Amino acid sequence: MSVCVPTFNGARHIEECLESVVAQTFGDLEVLVVDDGSTDETLAVVERFRARDTRVRVERNADNLGLVPNWNRCVALARGRWLKFVFQDDVIAPACVETLLRARRPDCPLVVCRRTLQFDDDRFDVRDEYSLTLEHSLDRLFGEVPFVSAEQVQRALLDHFGVNFVGEPTAVLVDRDAFARFGHFNPALVALCDFEYWARVGASTGLAYVPESLATFRVHAGSASEANRTRLWFHKEWLDPLVLRAELATAPAFAGVRAVAAFRQVDLAREALDLAARARRHAEQALRAAVPHDRGPLDAWRRVVASYPLLARSRRLRALEVRYAVGRTLRAHGGARPLPQPAVAGGGDGRGARVRVVAFYLPQFHPVPDNDDGGARGSPTGATWCPPAPSSPGTGNRTCPPISACTTCGCPRCGSRRPSWPGPTASPPSATTTTGSRAGACSSDRSTRCWRPGVPTFRSACAGRTSRGRARGTVETRRCSSSRRTPRPTITRTRAG
Repeated sequence: MSVCVPTFNGARHIEECLESVVAQTFGDLEVLVVDDGSTDETLAVVERFRARDTRVRVERNADNLGLVPNWNRCVALARGRWLKFVFQDDVIAPACVETLLRARRPDCPLVVCRRTLQFDDDRFDVRDEYSLTLEHSLDRLFGEVPFVSAEQVQRALLDHFGVNFVGEPTAVLVDRDAFARFGHFNPALVALCDFEYWARVGASTGLAYVPESLATFRVHAGSASEANRTRLWFHKEWLDPLVLRAELATAPAFAGVRAVAAFRQVDLAREALDLAARARRHAEQALRAAVPHDRGPLDAWRRVVASYPLLARSRRLRALEVRYAVGRTLRAHGGARPLPQPAVAGGGDGRGARVRVVAFYLPQFHPVPDNDDGGARGSPTGATWCPPAPSSPGTGNRTCPPISACTTCGCPRCGSRRPSWPGPTASPPSATTTTGSRAGACSSDRSTRCWRPGVPTFRSACAGRTSRGRARGTVETRRCSSSRRTPRPTITRTRAG
């Protein structure tokens, strides 16, 4: 049994951490401290513990490796069959190791216990962030069960994406064989580096659970988690979720997650590409906002994209790169060149021929507002009068007589929609009403215009086939998708004379 304590400038809390480790009721263990180039009194405190307890072993890295690479170095240097991580500012209960070892299962390389959060700062944003993790803990999701199956972990990964419902490494016991089977911690991650590994293993084997608070995770301003939250905000907010999305969509360990997603008709690859596009836009915004320009987020995004063929081969992401490159080039040269102005006939004195601008009204590009009901809102029930028609010599302002028409297609004469169905059965002077009916669609004339609120597409016919205009002046025609399924009389237009 090896207890791994990765350290870096942790002199403030390392003594309390080691006191809780050497006080374990399980005595046959190794306490491995791997220092990542601390510049404070961390090594001096550790040396005092090594002189007092022979189980304490100290290793120091020649160079500063970083958070996740130092975890992987702990795994490489540990000698025990089971590994227990304890961070330099965390503490564990005296019976933590013994209880977790007792809960081992032969087919499960992960044993997790409940942990307690200790806040040294009164910052509400930090508390709110960790409160989301507590709301999605194993107790809340699965109850106090001794074992969480791989299928349950797979579903939880899709339902609660990006939420560490397992816990920090201080609350987890790992079998060494898991690192040989599933690999090590992913150094491309900053905030989700521990959860991604728990998910990678748990989605294939499940995990054992001890519903007891045996570990305390300390949250303070000097912790590595808080430093990553402020200094590496772009990694935490965008690149970590992107890496996790790409792993779910491509990694062999998450094949079960992809099977559940396919059953739910969820395209994990498409979600990864969408997230990559959004992250690229935020990287471009960060590049423009910083003075001098900060290329760190953009370079980090490119490294992540290049490491996954799903993202590197995407035409959509390559098109985004070209688009932003062209935009930066234009801004560097003072913007785009102005378009040449057309010459005015008649000379340059300003008194030449006038240019008359003609505006065309295209109904397919001018959607009708949602509150437009054909001018009949507020009218009595059953009234289906058309709006006033243009004045004719000797007739004054007249209206079409009330006729029966489809609520979607409207009057065959003026195209106005009807607010109710059916209406009066009087026929207009130029129309003949028959008694035939068709359920599901009206059969008005092919030239009838049909507008539907919120859909700026010109629909030319309601009854008949769907076609696409090819000649000049033609438009696309589609079948009317009216939701009214009552029988409607067929309206046939006749030409006078």
